[in-house]
Amino acid sequence: MGLCRRNRRFVLEEIRRSLPLLKADVIFLQEVVGRNDRHQKTFGEWPTSGQLEFLAADDWNFTLYGKNAAYEDGHHGNAILSSLPLHETENIDISAPNAEARGLLYCTLAGPAASQSPSLKQKLIHCFCTHLGISVRERREQFHRMLEAIKGRSSAEDAIILAGDFNDWQRMMCRPLRETLGCEEAFKELHRRLPRTFPARIPLLSLDRIYTRGFRVQHAEIPRGRPWNSLSDHLPLLVELEPLNE
Repeated sequence: MGLCRRNRRFVLEEIRRSLPLLKADVIFLQEVVGRNDRHQKTFGEWPTSGQLEFLAADDWNFTLYGKNAAYEDGHHGNAILSSLPLHETENIDISAPNAEARGLLYCTLAGPAASQSPSLKQKLIHCFCTHLGISVRERREQFHRMLEAIKGRSSAEDAIILAGDFNDWQRMMCRPLRETLGCEEAFKELHRRLPRTFPARIPLLSLDRIYTRGFRVQHAEIPRGRPWNSLSDHLPLLVELEPLNE
């Protein structure tokens, strides 16, 4: 994250200025750099505090980072920015054997309505952020490990948000997520199709998704045009959710 056009243009400052435009309580991110010594030396604007802290700035008080890929110069992984306090946190290894390390970043949080509604005060939302692999073989193994991890950390009554880059251009994951966890893709619930977010300039493939359980989807959109199509090779996906009443 933070570089585009074959890692030649530094755009992290633009990303930081643009993220608040989404007005999101929680943001799920992939390929966030925890440390990269080579880029630190190459780009004078590279933040010394780390990308996650730089992006959070004064807009999100709570952050979570899960290191997945480690290399000689540093490491990167998934991350969550939140304006709501995070409770349980864990970075779960879902890597396939003999493949690049992949993780499922997990936390629980209380929804915004909990402060106004006594019935929701004890209702925690189980949040999962992931980035699955490119090859079908590794992605299938990661997907099964992800399902087991989610089932092991939530009950059938719990609200769930599962978001990230699933690299599922074959559209094989919606049905098992529905049948196993009762999760539906939020954009598809409203628009009857999966969101096309890649590549950003001419989006053709549905790689990025937000699956939910225990919510009513109020709004779902893919922010297009500038600045979004110049910050990453993926477009963002934005949804507004309302917890279902007990």
